[in-house]
Amino acid sequence: QKAEELKKEIEGKTISTTGVDPEAIYNTKCIACHKFDVKLVGPPYQETVPKYAGDVKKLSEFIYNPQKIDPAFPPMPNQGLKQKEADAMAQWLIKKVSGK
Repeated sequence: QKAEELKKEIEGKTISTTGVDPEAIYNTKCIACHKFDVKLVGPPYQETVPKYAGDVKKLSEFIYNPQKIDPAFPPMPNQGLKQKEADAMAQWLIKKVSGK
């Protein structure tokens, strides 16, 4: 029973990103304003991604429909990603920043 509960918990946090290449999306849409460790137009991911505490769905929602958060930076323009692409980006960014 414990294994079944754990499996459900993992499935709840796992998002299907089949067919989406988040690294390609980063290289075509995100890289102009974001780096992992350097401030550009937008803040570095190493500062922003940890604020989501591993919550893929919460980060995905921001990527999908960005809202202005930090007054020190301009608002992020909507990148026109599909929900599945935003989900893949969020999952990829969290893994990259956490090193897992």
